[in-house]
Amino acid sequence: MQPNVTIGVAGHIDHGKTALTKALTNIETDRLVEEKRRKISIENGYAFLDLAEDWRAAVIDVPGHERFIRQMIAGVAGIDLVLLVIAADEGVMPQTREHLDILRILGIPKAMIVITKIGLVDRSFLALVEEDVRQLLKGTEYEKAPFYKVDSLTGQGIEELKKAIIDFAKTIKGRSYHDPLRLPIDDVFTIHGHGTVVRGTVFNGQLSLSTTVKLLPQNQPVRIKQIQVHHEQVDHAVAGQRAAVNIGGIDLNDVKRGNVLVSTDVYQPTKRIDVSLRALESMEKPLKQRGPITLHIGTATVRGKLIMYDRNRWEKGEAMYAQLELEEAVVAAKGDRFVIRRPTPAETLGGGIILNPLAEKHRFGLKTVNEIEALAKGTPADWIETALSQTPLMTMSELERLTNLQPSELESVCNKLIDDGKVVMMKARHFALTSVFDSLIQSMLEELGHFHREYPLRSGMNRAEWLRENDGHPRLLKEAASDFLIEAGKLIADRHIVRLADFKPHFPPQWEKRLRSVAKQIHAQGLQPESWRAMIADAQIPETLANDFRRYLIDQGLAFSLDDDRLIDGDLLMRAIKQLKRNTGEAFTVQEAKDILSLTRKNLIPLLELLDRQQITKREDNLRRWQDK
Repeated sequence: MQPNVTIGVAGHIDHGKTALTKALTNIETDRLVEEKRRKISIENGYAFLDLAEDWRAAVIDVPGHERFIRQMIAGVAGIDLVLLVIAADEGVMPQTREHLDILRILGIPKAMIVITKIGLVDRSFLALVEEDVRQLLKGTEYEKAPFYKVDSLTGQGIEELKKAIIDFAKTIKGRSYHDPLRLPIDDVFTIHGHGTVVRGTVFNGQLSLSTTVKLLPQNQPVRIKQIQVHHEQVDHAVAGQRAAVNIGGIDLNDVKRGNVLVSTDVYQPTKRIDVSLRALESMEKPLKQRGPITLHIGTATVRGKLIMYDRNRWEKGEAMYAQLELEEAVVAAKGDRFVIRRPTPAETLGGGIILNPLAEKHRFGLKTVNEIEALAKGTPADWIETALSQTPLMTMSELERLTNLQPSELESVCNKLIDDGKVVMMKARHFALTSVFDSLIQSMLEELGHFHREYPLRSGMNRAEWLRENDGHPRLLKEAASDFLIEAGKLIADRHIVRLADFKPHFPPQWEKRLRSVAKQIHAQGLQPESWRAMIADAQIPETLANDFRRYLIDQGLAFSLDDDRLIDGDLLMRAIKQLKRNTGEAFTVQEAKDILSLTRKNLIPLLELLDRQQITKREDNLRRWQDK
């Protein structure tokens, strides 16, 4: 299969980019009325170049005016080759330099230098322009880029350039189609009778009519109705292709440039990103701590602040690790490149690479810088460990996005870390550092031990309360720790209550004498108990302790609740039940029970209702029928 190729055409305004695009593709990319009237490109123009039979390259003609630099950056995001256009009659101009800076920041891998309008100058002037351009490129990644001299109106040099593009296209390795889908949107419009259409270059994966997709950062599910590649309707589009996608389930006004179509939860919106950053040498003045910036990433443009951790000013030419705090969410992955501009006065300041797209707030200092640096310079294992040190529990999808590792490599590295005892995996394929997991287990055991010491009468701690997210650890991680402790025999769970395996409820030593005295009173009262509240008051037992004591007696089977204010001794109740069973048949009346137990109705009726609640008997009109006789 031929690789998919996307070509960008960049350069200063009025240097002939649109004319060059038309000469190469025979497609007019200035489609807006305003563009035709003013004879300048305002929006990105799109065309395609036939490389061979059934093989087309996408061509993006980006605006050259400084006011449309946002569109230019969105247009060159994801391209494989840039044609840097310089007009022979003007030479290097301001936007030539800025476009070159942006191309370098974004890491565009290959450039061809195209000098246009050669029919307007003589050979000596053309040689001066070429030398000027070579000086501009000196020391850059494009220093050895090939030069092509063309006249788009007469066609001079066009075929040679086209052949060079075709030869280059044959060398492209192509992108993997097996990654999760990511399609940043650079154009949104509507077609009568069809609804909303979005357009963009497929950065990762592939898109088909059956693909389940979401629009981010809105997190809005959408339906794929139609797909076009190079104006032809297709069943699917793959990484490296430009695609127009007719989507349903969302209104035109709810979609904008910078939004992203995705197929899985690997990609999540974020407002905080850790980055590796370098300033241009041309930066006019430093940017201060938390200074305002405009971030250009993919096709998105958002405002934000630059947060530095080892300095308070960002000077020209400086490289550093920092964080971007954004006003709106964007979609990014580790390894993505971006451009930073000053909002006012407008100026390209520099750019860099995303290291952690799911960053948290950090403290100022060298420790934070070292942590961020580990994401830039470490091994895949280091990246995983660093990510888990910042976020205690992560899914495979989240790790994939943070590390930018292919699924197979990520799986392999995670398995090695598990084998080495550095990482643990829990249910639903969530991962945590073993050190974090062990520390959490210890703190959870200590919390339970503290609870037992403070409330020794209670059977244990409420599990939901024990697992609450009050210490920065996700509930799922705590649940995994709980399961581990149960399997290890260190913890016993009984419905919603948990306790240490070696713990048994007991009287607190300082109150033991009084509590035993009350328990003896309950026994002594037999089947005609007195007020619980009165006994507690006489014994001067605090209310909280009294409530725990009552629950203890009931949980241990030492007593049963006769009504709201009376307890009956457990042993005596069992004797009464045996006495009733010996002297009755399968059922009995209230009068029979009264005669057998010699109780008044005041005490007998609550006792019989207790037997009903315990499902020892079942009331049927005036009878009580034994449930197990």
